[in-house]
Amino acid sequence: MRRLFRLPFRAFAHITRDLDEEVAFHLERRVEDLVAAGMPPDAARAEALQRFGDVEDLRAFCRAVERPGVVRSRVTAWLSDLGQDLRFAGRQFVRSPGFSLLVVATIGLGIGATTTIYCAVHDLLMKPLPYRDADRLVAVDELVFHGQASISPSRDVVDAWRAGGHSLEGIVEYTSAQWTLSGAGEPELVSGKGLAPNLLPFLGVRPLLGRAFTTEDARSGAPAVVMIGEALWRRRFGASSSPLGRTMTIDGRPYIVIGVMPRDFGLALFYDLDQPQVFLPLPSGTGADRVAALGRLRRGVTVDQAARELGALAASDPSMGPNAPGANLVAVRDAFQGWYRSTLTLLLGAVGLVLLIACANVTNLLLMRAWSRQREFGIRTAIGAGRGRLVRQLLTESVLLGLGGGGLGVLLAWRGVPLVAVLHPRIPTMTALAQIRLDPHVLAFALGLACCTGMLFGLAPAWFATEHQMGESLKDTARSTAGRPSSRHLRHGLVVGEVAVSMVLLIAAGLLVRSLATRATADEGLYPAGLLSVELELPADRLPSPAVRAQLLARIVERARVMPGVQAVSGALMSPWTGSALMATLAVQGQPPERGAKFHMLAFNNVTPDYFRAAEIAFLAGRVFSADSSDHEAVVSRAFARQYLPAGAWLGARFRFGDRVPWWTVVGVVADPRLPGEEGAPPQPAVYQPLAGTGTHATILARSESPAALLPFLTRSIVRMEPAIHVLRARTVRMALADLRAEPRFLLTLLGAFAGIALLLATVGLYGVVAYAVRQRTHEIGVRVALGAGTADVLHMVLRHGLALALVGVVLGLAGAAAATRVIRSQLYGVGPGDPATFAVVGALLTLVALVASYSPARAALRISPVEALRAGG
Repeated sequence: MRRLFRLPFRAFAHITRDLDEEVAFHLERRVEDLVAAGMPPDAARAEALQRFGDVEDLRAFCRAVERPGVVRSRVTAWLSDLGQDLRFAGRQFVRSPGFSLLVVATIGLGIGATTTIYCAVHDLLMKPLPYRDADRLVAVDELVFHGQASISPSRDVVDAWRAGGHSLEGIVEYTSAQWTLSGAGEPELVSGKGLAPNLLPFLGVRPLLGRAFTTEDARSGAPAVVMIGEALWRRRFGASSSPLGRTMTIDGRPYIVIGVMPRDFGLALFYDLDQPQVFLPLPSGTGADRVAALGRLRRGVTVDQAARELGALAASDPSMGPNAPGANLVAVRDAFQGWYRSTLTLLLGAVGLVLLIACANVTNLLLMRAWSRQREFGIRTAIGAGRGRLVRQLLTESVLLGLGGGGLGVLLAWRGVPLVAVLHPRIPTMTALAQIRLDPHVLAFALGLACCTGMLFGLAPAWFATEHQMGESLKDTARSTAGRPSSRHLRHGLVVGEVAVSMVLLIAAGLLVRSLATRATADEGLYPAGLLSVELELPADRLPSPAVRAQLLARIVERARVMPGVQAVSGALMSPWTGSALMATLAVQGQPPERGAKFHMLAFNNVTPDYFRAAEIAFLAGRVFSADSSDHEAVVSRAFARQYLPAGAWLGARFRFGDRVPWWTVVGVVADPRLPGEEGAPPQPAVYQPLAGTGTHATILARSESPAALLPFLTRSIVRMEPAIHVLRARTVRMALADLRAEPRFLLTLLGAFAGIALLLATVGLYGVVAYAVRQRTHEIGVRVALGAGTADVLHMVLRHGLALALVGVVLGLAGAAAATRVIRSQLYGVGPGDPATFAVVGALLTLVALVASYSPARAALRISPVEALRAGG
């Protein structure tokens, strides 16, 4: 390779060698003269060296004089040769534009797909997080229930960690909330954060505009100030207008805008559905209020060491009592990149396979093209071109084609990156995908990839095309390079590899399709399509009394019940597909208490009596509880009754959570509710208690024949009834289930697209090889037809050739898929990674595609005239 692209810097070695030879020549001549004059040889050599002077100084002087000139001449010659190669390559492209465009389009598809996924990998996995010492940032939670659950810490616990902990350089807190933004434009509900005044300096983040919060801003009675997100600034004020000093109304109170946060500020910190757009100062304080905490590990301290130290600190504090919490620390980088790392690695592997197929296709095209250029190579060899010179010329052509494909790939990625952002579903794990952008690093990657692929697909054709003898190329085209066994085996091997790789990608996509179909059927069986939910926030500042909120919720239910088409309406704390989990100790009256404080994980919900009719959860025994919560009645699921209540005496049994609360009486037993995504797992025990003393969050459930039409009507009616209510989320069961299936659907969309591209490329490659084989065997086919071969014989011969290649690829692809599909096991539901049906269908599909790809060349073979074939062959 170095001989092909010899760099001018090799001139240094030549100068040194030439100088050494020149100096040695003059010394030997001087020694010979002295010996001829009668001096002994040793004395003659010493005398010659003395008379010659300092050899090293002479060498340095000569190198200083000659090196620039030699380097210039070699650089000029190298650039001249390169320019000549480029001009010749350009003429080749103009001479066969169809071939050039086909190669550029093939490589462009592969590079475009690879660059698009690499852009996400670079942005989300390779870029440092936009915080100071981000590798040492950790999210700190309380570890409760004997290490069985992790929750946000209380401010008292955070203060204890801050005061006594030595493993963290510092710890800061923030809170999450949603606020109503009013004033200019339509009121809107936005996500926001309450930030401790020292949080931004702790993270090393500076506002895009304005200033950060100070301690004065967080004090009681200070002027109300707010920082806003970059997106909200652009949407509300326009990027050209400064929002600083302007007033925004948040939950009915005016706030002065003092700063704008950078776009990527909350990307890795806040694992929320929506990026926060409003930031308020978090007042300092203590107590049991829950906050989110961020810490930074001291250098040399591990996450486990810090967790043990903070856990021991809480245990040693007498004020924490016997159930002192432990500490759960998670590195911010790991929490942020966890999902992306597995998914993007999988997708990057898939596009890498597509790019390999594209390279294999182009390699085949170049090998077949070499057949038509044999005479050209023979003539160039005859006039003195060496093999290295020819290989360099061919590699220049292939790299130039690769650069053309790279340019097309960048254009495709430029449009593909926003498309990925559009495809990303509204779930927290994919929020960051909306922010990926092409940048100079990604463009440099695309350029390097274009050069590498150009070398990759051009090397084999260049090697085989120049492996010829001059006379052979000029006299015998039948035994041309492209027709040799080694070249033919390479082409066949490339096609087999393309089919095998396509098989792997298609099987992976097929498994995801089957998984989604199975999940959709199961989910719709859980919650029939007529159900909808409207999640509400009842702000405590506008609706301060629980009784007022309960009355308002009851009026909403009554209003919805009389709407056209409504079959059942209920209020609940949570929707059935969201649910809420309760971890608590459990005591059943009449049974001995459990040893120790054993915590049970239960599904829990507060509901009104019509909940079971609206959600279509069947009653198995008993009745629904009364609306009066003072009766302490509960409805439990069958799994709860079987696991905890006395056999045969479910109704009337009494239980309670903890030991300081009233006993609850079981008045009804219902079928086990199932949450989407948990099918196949044992049903979780569930408890339903009356919805009374409504908090600030509630859900309206309604069943209707036309839920999609009812949803906006019901939502508008609720807002008109009480403008203070915030509608957090309104959706039908289909919308909710679509959100739950978003991750595998996203993966399927991209993987399916890559599999489709791979199948298209493999089909084109197979077609090209079979068509080329028909051209190569024109004389043979003519002879066979002349000797009596029929249409069926010729058709069978050509189709058998294409099918044989495809079947070998299918067999290899089956073996590869059996190993590769285990990578997506976690994304599958109701179907295994080795599903026989999927393997069989994809294998049959590829065989059918091979038949279709081979049929057109077979039809061309039938049109061969025996007379013309024999005349051409002779």
